[in-house]
Amino acid sequence: MIRQFVSRGLAMMLVKLMSRQIVLAVYVVLAYNLSGVSLRGQEVSPAEPIGVISAADQAAQEQVEQLASSNQLEEAIAQLERLAEQHRTLVPTGPVQLAGTQRVQVYHPLSDWCHRQRVRILARSLELRQSYEQQCSALAAAAYKSLQLSKDPKQGRQIAARYGATQSGPGIYRLLVDIHLEREHSLAASQLLDLGFPSTSRLNLSDLQSSVPKIDLPWYRVWHAVQHDEEASPIVLARLQTVASSDQAEMESVLSRQLHAAGIAPQWSDLSLISDWAQMLKERLPDGEWKQRLANTLSDVLSWQGRLNLQQSRLLHLDQEPKWQTELSVIENSADTTPASRPRVGEAKYLLPYHPVIYKERAFIHKLTNLRAFRCDDGQNWPSPRPVYALHRSDGGMSEYWPEGYPFQGYPRGHLTIEDNYLYARMGSPVTAWVQRPRNTDDSSLSYLVGLDLDKQGKMLPGFPLRLAPPLLESAELEGCPLVLEQMIITSVAQRDQTGIRRRLAAFDRFSGRSLWISEVLGSGVVAGSEQAHLISNAQPVIAGGLIYFCTHLGTVACIEPYGGHVQWMVSYRRAAGAATQSYRTQRFRYRDGVSCLVNQGLVYCMPQDCAELMALDTSTGDLVWATNETDVHDAIQIVGTCGQCLLVNGDRLIWLDRRLGHLLGQFPALTTSGTLNALPQPRGLGAAAIVGDRVYWPTSGEILVFSADIPQASRFRTLATATHQILHRYPMPQLIPDGCNLVADGKWLLMATPRQLLGFTSE
Repeated sequence: MIRQFVSRGLAMMLVKLMSRQIVLAVYVVLAYNLSGVSLRGQEVSPAEPIGVISAADQAAQEQVEQLASSNQLEEAIAQLERLAEQHRTLVPTGPVQLAGTQRVQVYHPLSDWCHRQRVRILARSLELRQSYEQQCSALAAAAYKSLQLSKDPKQGRQIAARYGATQSGPGIYRLLVDIHLEREHSLAASQLLDLGFPSTSRLNLSDLQSSVPKIDLPWYRVWHAVQHDEEASPIVLARLQTVASSDQAEMESVLSRQLHAAGIAPQWSDLSLISDWAQMLKERLPDGEWKQRLANTLSDVLSWQGRLNLQQSRLLHLDQEPKWQTELSVIENSADTTPASRPRVGEAKYLLPYHPVIYKERAFIHKLTNLRAFRCDDGQNWPSPRPVYALHRSDGGMSEYWPEGYPFQGYPRGHLTIEDNYLYARMGSPVTAWVQRPRNTDDSSLSYLVGLDLDKQGKMLPGFPLRLAPPLLESAELEGCPLVLEQMIITSVAQRDQTGIRRRLAAFDRFSGRSLWISEVLGSGVVAGSEQAHLISNAQPVIAGGLIYFCTHLGTVACIEPYGGHVQWMVSYRRAAGAATQSYRTQRFRYRDGVSCLVNQGLVYCMPQDCAELMALDTSTGDLVWATNETDVHDAIQIVGTCGQCLLVNGDRLIWLDRRLGHLLGQFPALTTSGTLNALPQPRGLGAAAIVGDRVYWPTSGEILVFSADIPQASRFRTLATATHQILHRYPMPQLIPDGCNLVADGKWLLMATPRQLLGFTSE
């Protein structure tokens, strides 16, 4: 019997199952149920994203289920074959999920639903399965051999979708997983294991008792929750024995690949939980070859993690004068029309738009209208001290950079990407969505991408500069900073029409500029306050483990495979109501911009610009793991990173959250000044904080404060009671950073980008 159930996205859900009058408590580390909390200023429910299943296809989907339930299996399979062709269509999976003060709806591709239904239906009829094999087995075997030769992930996904239900299906999925592991795509491999081997990679709690709703959870997370429960753990182990005995080879295959994926990039997968799960299995296995192979795999993976743990960053010493400095253009914080209280979160009178990068003993900086590089040791211009010139310079100076004729909302951010000695950046007009768009002679975008070969002193790559133009995309502008994955650069694209903003992703060959794919529209809607203003936005995806995660700031978060741009899952969340219904004081989250996702330990943390909450989603399925309340982090604009069991976010305050549960563990400063108008913390964060080793460096006005990045378990309750956090060190810099700074550290070098100057330090 379930005492309480709202959705499978509840982060601290207590599922209670009655079996022989024994209560099975499965404490799922997913999300705490705060369904009674008021939802001020929120839309009633998440809006449907573009691409959701049509009414006709939904009727066909229901018909498949009816045919299957009435045992008309051949007709059900035929209907599935027609539905599977709609590979870009999304279908909701389960009910709306609730955590904190946020509601979300998860969508998966219709083709995934078709695959699972096909497997279930074929398992019910031996005669139908034999007939299906006669039709498809030869084609599936040929496709498998073709995939062995090509090792093409895009082709592999197409083959798996078509032949995954045949006898060759498990082999196809294993080969596709191994192709991704060979490329070190750990999260993509784990996601495919969940799709191809659902029973051995995840536990459906309804398998323990039929009256329980279908809740899919990774085996290792379930075991972590119940391992110390004397009543629950035997029931889970009994189910595990049933699954393992049905196909021991499959269980071994999946577990070894899960371990391998987690070991490749433990920062993205929850290696500690997976290794604990594998260790438990090893201890319960009888002596034999499987036990020995599992022990060897576990030893190898843990040794990889041990070597990673030895690579600790050194502490920074900031009580010194800068070794060099160079001037930057000062931009006043005055013209922005963002509907939130002033000053901007993380900035004072002057903006902090500069985000330098340290690469091979050189400091690279995007100065909005030009790209510059300096030697880290002495600040001399690179590639040559004399004559001094930029790696790239846009037409016109800073005075011609800003749009005219309409007010504007938002500010540009100077980001760039360097990979394998190639530099990529967005240049040109900062506007990403025009009220009345001026046109180039060829109707191309006013923004463009540059690709520079640093081995050739910044020479432009063939195919660059790259602009968007019809028929590829009309009335579109590039957004954010391009990211590199293998031979691709991936960037966000914004389009504006009478109804609002539409965002999608686009991929180009990073050596020729050739267009590879353009995704479907991933987010669509109105940006509050921008209806009569030029929008300057910096939406940017993140790439982790062979997958792309993109928060659109338009009510959706999407996971996308990078070889065809297809959505693997999409989450629609409830957006905050427009500024007219709330005070500007409570809307400081609208200053969030740029990178708003962080992937860590099997979760993707999202901090959208159009809702006050921070959400944690499962990297594989998109399920809501936890969400904060609308007041916990409403004034935070940057996800700083993780350390130990803490997730740190930065804005007006520096905030520590439990990374697995979302609980507020600490904040600095603890209290805000009392008052009704613009009550702000003192001191207030100004700039981008940075985690170095086990310390977090937090810039404020004229000073950098240093804290422990983790909160020891023993002191967490004391920290919560006092709501304060101890300062470990203070570095006063009243002359250097009166308006704060963006801090970047890399080994022996440290950079501070203030509104006026780029300062170079040595961290030794």
